[in-house]
Amino acid sequence: MRSLIFSLFCVILFLPVIPSASAQAQLPPPNYSLTCNSAELIIDVNPETSQPPIDTIVCRIGNQESYAIEFALRSSGDPLQTSLSVDEITVGGNQEEIFQLSVEAEDGMLMADFNIVITSEVTKTGELDYSDDEPKELNAMARILQYAAFEFTPHQSERQYNLAGVESIELGYSLTSLGNAHDFLSIGLYSVTSRVCEVGRASGDGRTFGECDGGSYAVPISDDCNEKLDIKTQGVNRGMAAPGETLNFYFTISAKIDNSSCWPVDSIGTKSLGFDMTLYARSKFDSRYQGDGSQVRIEYSVDVTIEGDKSLIDKVTPGFESINLVLCLVIAIYVFSRRD
Repeated sequence: MRSLIFSLFCVILFLPVIPSASAQAQLPPPNYSLTCNSAELIIDVNPETSQPPIDTIVCRIGNQESYAIEFALRSSGDPLQTSLSVDEITVGGNQEEIFQLSVEAEDGMLMADFNIVITSEVTKTGELDYSDDEPKELNAMARILQYAAFEFTPHQSERQYNLAGVESIELGYSLTSLGNAHDFLSIGLYSVTSRVCEVGRASGDGRTFGECDGGSYAVPISDDCNEKLDIKTQGVNRGMAAPGETLNFYFTISAKIDNSSCWPVDSIGTKSLGFDMTLYARSKFDSRYQGDGSQVRIEYSVDVTIEGDKSLIDKVTPGFESINLVLCLVIAIYVFSRRD
Protein backbone atom coordinates (compact mmCIF):
# COMPACT_ATOMS: atom_id res chain seq x y z
CA MET A 1 0.00 0.00 0.00
CA ARG A 2 2.80 2.38 0.88
CA SER A 3 4.46 1.62 -2.46
CA LEU A 4 1.33 2.49 -4.36
CA ILE A 5 0.88 5.74 -2.49
CA PHE A 6 4.53 6.69 -3.15
CA SER A 7 4.18 5.96 -6.88
CA LEU A 8 1.06 8.09 -7.19
CA PHE A 9 2.82 10.90 -5.36
CA CYS A 10 5.74 10.83 -7.84
CA VAL A 11 3.41 10.89 -10.83
CA ILE A 12 1.53 13.89 -9.45
CA LEU A 13 4.84 15.66 -8.67
CA PHE A 14 6.28 15.33 -12.20
CA LEU A 15 3.11 15.98 -14.19
CA PRO A 16 3.87 19.77 -14.65
CA VAL A 17 7.38 19.02 -15.88
CA ILE A 18 6.48 16.55 -18.63
CA PRO A 19 4.46 18.95 -20.83
CA SER A 20 7.13 21.63 -20.41
CA ALA A 21 9.95 19.35 -21.62
CA SER A 22 7.81 18.19 -24.52
CA ALA A 23 7.06 21.77 -25.48
CA GLN A 24 10.76 22.68 -25.34
CA ALA A 25 11.66 19.79 -27.65
CA GLN A 26 9.08 20.93 -30.17
CA LEU A 27 10.03 24.61 -30.32
CA PRO A 28 10.19 25.78 -33.96
CA PRO A 29 13.50 27.26 -35.27
CA PRO A 30 13.83 30.95 -34.40
CA ASN A 31 13.28 33.47 -37.16
CA TYR A 32 16.33 35.48 -38.20
CA SER A 33 17.99 36.79 -41.35
CA LEU A 34 21.58 36.50 -42.63
CA THR A 35 22.65 39.02 -45.32
CA CYS A 36 25.76 40.79 -46.65
CA ASN A 37 26.12 44.18 -48.33
CA SER A 38 27.62 42.50 -51.41
CA ALA A 39 27.55 39.03 -52.91
CA GLU A 40 30.89 39.59 -54.65
CA LEU A 41 34.45 40.09 -53.43
CA ILE A 42 36.97 41.57 -55.90
CA ILE A 43 40.63 40.64 -55.33
CA ASP A 44 43.60 42.11 -57.18
CA VAL A 45 46.52 39.65 -57.18
CA ASN A 46 48.91 41.69 -59.34
CA PRO A 47 52.35 41.44 -57.63
CA GLU A 48 53.21 44.95 -58.85
CA THR A 49 50.46 46.60 -56.80
CA SER A 50 51.13 47.84 -53.29
CA GLN A 51 47.86 46.64 -51.78
CA PRO A 52 47.57 43.09 -50.38
CA PRO A 53 45.34 40.64 -52.28
CA ILE A 54 42.37 40.84 -49.92
CA ASP A 55 38.78 42.08 -49.92
CA THR A 56 36.18 42.49 -47.15
CA ILE A 57 32.39 42.69 -47.05
CA VAL A 58 30.00 43.55 -44.19
CA CYS A 59 27.32 41.06 -43.14
CA ARG A 60 24.32 41.29 -40.79
CA ILE A 61 22.25 38.98 -38.60
CA GLY A 62 18.76 40.27 -37.87
CA ASN A 63 16.86 38.70 -34.94
CA GLN A 64 13.13 38.63 -35.65
CA GLU A 65 12.19 37.13 -32.29
CA SER A 66 11.43 38.96 -29.02
CA TYR A 67 14.18 37.11 -27.12
CA ALA A 68 17.95 37.13 -27.55
CA ILE A 69 19.63 34.55 -29.79
CA GLU A 70 23.24 33.39 -29.68
CA PHE A 71 24.96 32.25 -32.90
CA ALA A 72 28.12 30.40 -33.91
CA LEU A 73 29.63 31.63 -37.20
CA ARG A 74 32.08 30.04 -39.62
CA SER A 75 33.25 30.53 -43.22
CA SER A 76 34.95 28.51 -45.95
CA GLY A 77 36.24 29.08 -49.48
CA ASP A 78 39.19 26.85 -50.41
CA PRO A 79 41.77 27.49 -51.78
CA LEU A 80 41.34 31.06 -50.51
CA GLN A 81 41.80 32.09 -46.89
CA THR A 82 38.56 33.24 -45.25
CA SER A 83 38.14 34.87 -41.85
CA LEU A 84 35.28 36.40 -39.84
CA SER A 85 35.58 39.32 -37.45
CA VAL A 86 33.75 37.21 -34.79
CA ASP A 87 33.13 33.49 -34.33
CA GLU A 88 30.22 33.94 -31.91
CA ILE A 89 27.64 36.69 -31.71
CA THR A 90 24.57 37.47 -29.57
CA VAL A 91 21.67 39.40 -31.09
CA GLY A 92 19.01 40.90 -28.83
CA GLY A 93 15.28 40.56 -29.48
CA ASN A 94 14.22 42.41 -32.65
CA GLN A 95 17.80 43.68 -33.06
CA GLU A 96 20.60 43.17 -35.58
CA GLU A 97 24.37 42.89 -35.34
CA ILE A 98 27.06 43.23 -38.00
CA PHE A 99 30.29 41.33 -38.64
CA GLN A 100 32.87 41.27 -41.43
CA LEU A 101 34.00 38.59 -43.84
CA SER A 102 37.53 38.88 -45.28
CA VAL A 103 38.89 36.77 -48.13
CA GLU A 104 42.60 36.68 -48.95
CA ALA A 105 44.28 35.26 -52.05
CA GLU A 106 47.93 34.89 -53.09
CA ASP A 107 49.80 37.25 -55.41
CA GLY A 108 50.02 35.86 -58.92
CA MET A 109 47.06 33.47 -58.65
CA LEU A 110 45.42 32.56 -61.93
CA MET A 111 42.22 34.41 -62.77
CA ALA A 112 39.24 32.44 -61.43
CA ASP A 113 36.00 32.62 -59.43
CA PHE A 114 35.63 30.88 -56.06
CA ASN A 115 32.51 30.20 -53.99
CA ILE A 116 32.57 31.51 -50.41
CA VAL A 117 30.16 30.11 -47.79
CA ILE A 118 29.13 31.76 -44.51
CA THR A 119 27.34 29.49 -42.02
CA SER A 120 25.33 30.65 -38.98
CA GLU A 121 24.15 28.20 -36.32
CA VAL A 122 21.82 28.98 -33.40
CA THR A 123 23.36 27.83 -30.10
CA LYS A 124 21.03 29.47 -27.57
CA THR A 125 17.56 31.02 -27.55
CA GLY A 126 16.85 33.22 -24.56
CA GLU A 127 18.24 31.31 -21.57
CA LEU A 128 17.86 27.88 -23.14
CA ASP A 129 20.51 25.95 -25.06
CA TYR A 130 19.49 25.15 -28.59
CA SER A 131 20.55 22.42 -30.98
CA ASP A 132 20.28 23.81 -34.50
CA ASP A 133 19.53 21.09 -37.03
CA GLU A 134 19.15 23.56 -39.91
CA PRO A 135 22.00 26.11 -39.87
CA LYS A 136 21.77 28.85 -42.49
CA GLU A 137 24.25 29.24 -45.33
CA LEU A 138 24.96 32.37 -47.35
CA ASN A 139 26.99 32.17 -50.59
CA ALA A 140 29.27 34.87 -51.98
CA MET A 141 31.61 34.93 -54.99
CA ALA A 142 35.30 35.84 -54.80
CA ARG A 143 36.66 37.00 -58.16
CA ILE A 144 40.39 36.92 -58.85
CA LEU A 145 41.02 39.79 -61.27
CA GLN A 146 43.12 39.43 -64.40
CA TYR A 147 46.33 41.38 -64.71
CA ALA A 148 48.76 41.64 -67.62
CA ALA A 149 52.54 41.51 -67.71
CA PHE A 150 55.15 40.15 -70.08
CA GLU A 151 58.89 39.73 -70.43
CA PHE A 152 60.48 41.25 -73.52
CA THR A 153 63.69 39.67 -74.86
CA PRO A 154 65.40 41.01 -78.02
CA HIS A 155 67.58 38.52 -79.90
CA GLN A 156 70.13 41.23 -80.70
CA SER A 157 71.70 44.11 -78.77
CA GLU A 158 72.51 46.59 -81.57
CA ARG A 159 70.52 49.80 -81.85
CA GLN A 160 72.23 51.30 -84.92
CA TYR A 161 72.48 49.74 -88.38
CA ASN A 162 74.03 50.66 -91.74
CA LEU A 163 72.55 49.24 -94.93
CA ALA A 164 74.00 49.57 -98.40
CA GLY A 165 72.39 48.68 -101.71
CA VAL A 166 69.81 45.94 -101.30
CA GLU A 167 71.18 44.63 -98.00
CA SER A 168 68.78 43.53 -95.30
CA ILE A 169 68.89 42.67 -91.61
CA GLU A 170 66.79 40.30 -89.54
CA LEU A 171 65.58 41.18 -86.06
CA GLY A 172 64.02 38.74 -83.61
CA TYR A 173 62.16 39.15 -80.33
CA SER A 174 60.54 36.95 -77.69
CA LEU A 175 57.53 37.85 -75.56
CA THR A 176 56.74 35.72 -72.51
CA SER A 177 53.37 36.20 -70.83
CA LEU A 178 53.72 36.82 -67.08
CA GLY A 179 50.04 37.56 -66.49
CA ASN A 180 47.50 35.31 -64.78
CA ALA A 181 45.23 34.64 -67.78
CA HIS A 182 45.35 34.27 -71.56
CA ASP A 183 46.44 37.53 -73.14
CA PHE A 184 46.88 38.84 -76.68
CA LEU A 185 50.48 39.98 -77.23
CA SER A 186 51.57 42.01 -80.26
CA ILE A 187 54.75 43.57 -81.59
CA GLY A 188 55.43 45.98 -84.43
CA LEU A 189 58.09 48.02 -86.22
CA TYR A 190 57.66 51.26 -88.12
CA SER A 191 60.06 53.84 -89.50
CA VAL A 192 60.17 57.49 -90.51
CA THR A 193 62.83 59.58 -92.20
CA SER A 194 65.16 61.16 -89.67
CA ARG A 195 64.44 64.84 -89.20
CA VAL A 196 67.29 67.29 -89.72
CA CYS A 197 67.66 70.85 -88.52
CA GLU A 198 67.33 73.28 -91.43
CA VAL A 199 68.77 76.60 -90.36
CA GLY A 200 66.68 79.56 -91.45
CA ARG A 201 63.55 77.53 -92.12
CA ALA A 202 60.54 78.92 -90.34
CA SER A 203 58.20 76.74 -88.36
CA GLY A 204 55.12 76.00 -90.45
CA ASP A 205 57.00 76.34 -93.73
CA GLY A 206 55.91 73.09 -95.35
CA ARG A 207 56.33 69.96 -93.27
CA THR A 208 58.23 70.98 -90.19
CA PHE A 209 58.43 69.18 -86.86
CA GLY A 210 59.28 71.69 -84.19
CA GLU A 211 61.95 74.31 -83.80
CA CYS A 212 65.69 73.72 -83.61
CA ASP A 213 68.67 76.02 -83.10
CA GLY A 214 68.22 78.67 -85.79
CA GLY A 215 65.53 76.91 -87.76
CA SER A 216 63.09 74.01 -87.81
CA TYR A 217 63.28 70.24 -88.00
CA ALA A 218 62.22 68.95 -91.41
CA VAL A 219 62.40 65.88 -93.65
CA PRO A 220 65.40 66.24 -96.01
CA ILE A 221 63.49 64.90 -99.05
CA SER A 222 60.40 65.81 -101.00
CA ASP A 223 57.00 64.19 -100.68
CA ASP A 224 57.58 62.20 -103.89
CA CYS A 225 60.20 59.82 -102.46
CA ASN A 226 59.90 56.85 -100.14
CA GLU A 227 60.18 57.93 -96.53
CA LYS A 228 59.96 54.51 -94.86
CA LEU A 229 62.07 51.39 -94.72
CA ASP A 230 60.86 48.15 -96.24
CA ILE A 231 59.84 46.20 -93.13
CA LYS A 232 58.39 42.70 -93.54
CA THR A 233 57.04 40.42 -90.84
CA GLN A 234 58.11 36.78 -90.96
CA GLY A 235 54.88 35.03 -90.06
CA VAL A 236 52.64 36.95 -87.69
CA ASN A 237 53.27 39.85 -85.33
CA ARG A 238 50.66 38.97 -82.71
CA GLY A 239 49.25 35.98 -80.90
CA MET A 240 47.36 34.63 -77.89
CA ALA A 241 49.62 33.50 -75.04
CA ALA A 242 48.75 31.43 -71.99
CA PRO A 243 50.38 32.33 -68.64
CA GLY A 244 54.07 31.45 -68.92
CA GLU A 245 53.96 30.88 -72.70
CA THR A 246 56.62 32.42 -74.98
CA LEU A 247 55.92 33.77 -78.47
CA ASN A 248 58.72 34.51 -80.98
CA PHE A 249 58.53 37.22 -83.67
CA TYR A 250 60.88 37.99 -86.58
CA PHE A 251 61.24 40.95 -88.97
CA THR A 252 63.27 41.63 -92.12
CA ILE A 253 64.35 45.23 -92.72
CA SER A 254 65.55 45.97 -96.23
CA ALA A 255 67.32 48.92 -97.86
CA LYS A 256 65.55 48.19 -101.12
CA ILE A 257 63.81 51.50 -101.79
CA ASP A 258 61.52 51.79 -104.82
CA ASN A 259 61.90 55.54 -105.27
CA SER A 260 65.00 57.33 -104.03
CA SER A 261 65.28 59.86 -106.86
CA CYS A 262 65.05 62.86 -104.56
CA TRP A 263 67.36 61.62 -101.81
CA PRO A 264 70.38 63.77 -100.93
CA VAL A 265 73.37 62.95 -103.21
CA ASP A 266 77.05 63.44 -102.39
CA SER A 267 79.85 64.43 -104.79
CA ILE A 268 80.34 60.89 -106.12
CA GLY A 269 76.65 60.22 -106.69
CA THR A 270 75.96 58.16 -103.57
CA LYS A 271 72.54 58.63 -102.07
CA SER A 272 72.12 58.32 -98.33
CA LEU A 273 69.26 58.83 -95.92
CA GLY A 274 68.79 58.20 -92.23
CA PHE A 275 65.71 56.54 -90.72
CA ASP A 276 64.35 56.45 -87.19
CA MET A 277 62.84 53.01 -86.55
CA THR A 278 60.65 52.32 -83.52
CA LEU A 279 59.67 48.98 -82.06
CA TYR A 280 56.73 48.54 -79.73
CA ALA A 281 55.48 45.48 -77.84
CA ARG A 282 52.28 45.47 -75.87
CA SER A 283 49.58 43.43 -74.20
CA LYS A 284 46.03 43.90 -75.40
CA PHE A 285 44.62 43.57 -71.88
CA ASP A 286 47.22 45.98 -70.55
CA SER A 287 46.47 48.54 -73.25
CA ARG A 288 42.72 48.33 -72.65
CA TYR A 289 42.54 48.21 -68.86
CA GLN A 290 45.90 49.11 -67.35
CA GLY A 291 46.89 52.12 -69.44
CA ASP A 292 49.85 50.67 -71.36
CA GLY A 293 51.81 50.32 -68.15
CA SER A 294 53.96 47.48 -69.46
CA GLN A 295 54.35 48.58 -73.09
CA VAL A 296 57.91 48.26 -74.42
CA ARG A 297 59.35 50.82 -76.82
CA ILE A 298 62.82 50.72 -78.45
CA GLU A 299 64.33 53.30 -80.79
CA TYR A 300 66.69 52.29 -83.63
CA SER A 301 68.79 54.29 -86.07
CA VAL A 302 69.20 52.97 -89.63
CA ASP A 303 71.38 54.68 -92.25
CA VAL A 304 70.76 53.59 -95.85
CA THR A 305 73.28 54.15 -98.66
CA ILE A 306 72.53 53.61 -102.37
CA GLU A 307 75.40 53.78 -104.86
CA GLY A 308 74.95 55.95 -107.96
CA ASP A 309 74.86 54.59 -111.56
CA LYS A 310 78.12 56.29 -112.67
CA SER A 311 81.63 55.11 -111.82
CA LEU A 312 83.81 56.79 -109.24
CA ILE A 313 86.27 58.17 -111.78
CA ASP A 314 83.42 59.63 -113.83
CA LYS A 315 82.27 61.50 -110.79
CA VAL A 316 85.65 62.80 -109.75
CA THR A 317 86.84 63.92 -113.27
CA PRO A 318 84.02 65.28 -115.41
CA GLY A 319 84.87 65.11 -119.17
CA PHE A 320 87.34 62.27 -118.66
CA GLU A 321 85.72 60.40 -121.54
CA SER A 322 87.01 63.02 -124.12
CA ILE A 323 90.55 62.98 -122.75
CA ASN A 324 90.57 59.23 -122.90
CA LEU A 325 89.48 59.31 -126.54
CA VAL A 326 92.28 61.77 -127.49
CA LEU A 327 94.89 59.61 -125.79
CA CYS A 328 93.65 56.58 -127.68
CA LEU A 329 93.98 58.43 -131.03
CA VAL A 330 97.53 59.61 -130.23
CA ILE A 331 98.60 56.10 -129.33
CA ALA A 332 97.04 54.70 -132.51
CA ILE A 333 98.85 57.26 -134.74
CA TYR A 334 102.15 56.49 -133.04
CA VAL A 335 101.74 52.75 -133.52
CA PHE A 336 100.88 53.10 -137.21
CA SER A 337 103.79 55.53 -137.81
CA ARG A 338 106.23 53.03 -136.33
CA ARG A 339 104.93 50.35 -138.68
CA ASP A 340 105.50 52.62 -141.69
